Amino acid sequence: GNSDSSGSSTDFPTGDVATAPSCSGTPTMDTSQPDDVGYLWGWQSGRACVFRSSSGKPIYYAALISGDWDAQPGYVPKPSSKSGWFDAPRCSQPPTYDAKPDSEGRLWGYENGQGCVYRDARGYPLFYSDLQNGNVAEYYNKGSLWDNSPACPNAPSWSNARADNFGRLWGWDDKAGSSCAFKDASGQAIYPPKP
Repeated sequence: GNSDSSGSSTDFPTGDVATAPSCSGTPTMDTSQPDDVGYLWGWQSGRACVFRSSSGKPIYYAALISGDWDAQPGYVPKPSSKSGWFDAPRCSQPPTYDAKPDSEGRLWGYENGQGCVYRDARGYPLFYSDLQNGNVAEYYNKGSLWDNSPACPNAPSWSNARADNFGRLWGWDDKAGSSCAFKDASGQAIYPPKP
């Protein structure tokens, strides 16, 4: 146990992708880690294994963050930025258009004098495309459904509201510390006046 790990941030030893056994199941942020190439490794039955797709190809880290299981290494972050993203604290508020994407498109913010990353409740990154698509409030607050979401205490404006995939506007309730829906008492979406 006295070997030098040369600054590697891996949690367990990996091996040769070509000869390693296949992991069972689907990789998650919690059960897998990428090697320097970006292949996803797991630890099962006391040994390292490689997550492979149904066609037998090793799955890349890019697949985990993009949801596209065929994603290839073009997406793979450099190890330094990768560990930086994993180690950074989660921003406490959902992102606004002030959020800055890194080279992978993952959104970063700034809180309490340090950089923070925007993750949803499951720990997955929020991407610049999410911000553009207006999915952010929904994703940030556990993907809470419109009907179950509290109504926002304030009126929507084009600067404080974000639309979801259905065009309904979401906001952020500072007091409650959660996302909220701009809806009336009957649950119908409400909108600000046209600018």
